This record gives sequence, structure tokens and C-alpha cells, in this order.
Amino acid sequence: MTSPETAIEIEELLRDANDPKDRLMLIVLNRINNSLVSNSELTRTSSELNRQMAARLEEHITSYEENLNKGRGAWKVIAWVLGLLQFALGSSLVVMKQDAVAVQAALNAHSGADAALRLELLQLANSSSQVDIKVAAELKALDERCRRAEVLK
Repeated sequence: MTSPETAIEIEELLRDANDPKDRLMLIVLNRINNSLVSNSELTRTSSELNRQMAARLEEHITSYEENLNKGRGAWKVIAWVLGLLQFALGSSLVVMKQDAVAVQAALNAHSGADAALRLELLQLANSSSQVDIKVAAELKALDERCRRAEVLK
């Protein structure tokens, strides 16, 4: 196991070593130990960063899935609202068409009755004109009789 304590031990052995071969071996061993300590620290830091990134990625995925589910729910609501709106508009158009047909039928019925009333009024006007002419003729004849009766008196 490499650690800073091991590095201190190697440095102490390096100071005490008199043989150049041992000294060279201890220098190489010290560099290997320092590299392993640096590598272990880098690995630990990298591992921690990976854990943090994994946690953030999990949060992001959870948030994305929640938003996706909300979007799906919103589309379902929009589809239902549009369906109900379409049904309501379709129903009101059917009712409006039925009302328009009923109004047209009533107008047609009343226009026929209006035409019959107009004809009857014209007939009454013609007959009253004829009556007026007869009454005028009778009044004239009566007036002439009255004059003759006065002349004879």
C-alpha cells in the first residue's frame, strides 16, 4: 500500500544508504511510490467526480421523465378538451340547423297565409267598390225620383 508515510520511510532509507545500487533502487522506488500516490489521489478525485456526475445525471433524467409525463398528460387533456369542444360545436350546429329549418317552414307557412289574406283583402276591396258603385247608382236614382216628385207637386 502506498502512502505518504511510505514515502517518508523511503526517503529515510535513501539518506542512510551508502551503496550506489541501493541508493539508485531506492530513488526509483521513491519515484514509483510518488507516482502511485499521485495516481491514487487522481483516481479518488475522478471517482468522486464520477459519482457527482452520476447523481446529477440521475436528477436530470428524473426531471426529464417527469416533464415528459406532464407533457403526455397535457396532450391527453388537450385532446379531451378539443374533443368536447368539437362535440359541443357540432351539437350546436345541428340544433341551429334544425331551428333554421323550423323558422323557414314557419315563414313559408305564414307567407302562404299572408298571400291568402292579401287575396281576401283585394276581393273585399273589389266587392266594396262594386257596392259603392251600386249604392251611388241607387242614391242617384233616388235623388231623381225625389226631383220628379217635387216637379209634380
